[in-house]
Amino acid sequence: MTRNIFVQALGIAASCYLLLRLSGWLLGSLATILIGLSNWTRYTLLPMSEEIAIAVGLMFLLGVAIFSSRSE
Repeated sequence: MTRNIFVQALGIAASCYLLLRLSGWLLGSLATILIGLSNWTRYTLLPMSEEIAIAVGLMFLLGVAIFSSRSE
């Protein structure tokens, strides 16, 4: 390493800059993914939520019936 204070300060500043750029890129990517998930939920999942709830309820009842019949 160099003993020049200016070079060390420049290295620290460059490291902080790169770290902040990386965190900004990560947050931007996460926001883009969440917007896509939000749109998918709004336009695809919500119109079919009643059918999904009925299917999950029937699967639960079927599972309970199978496990309760085997325990006797």
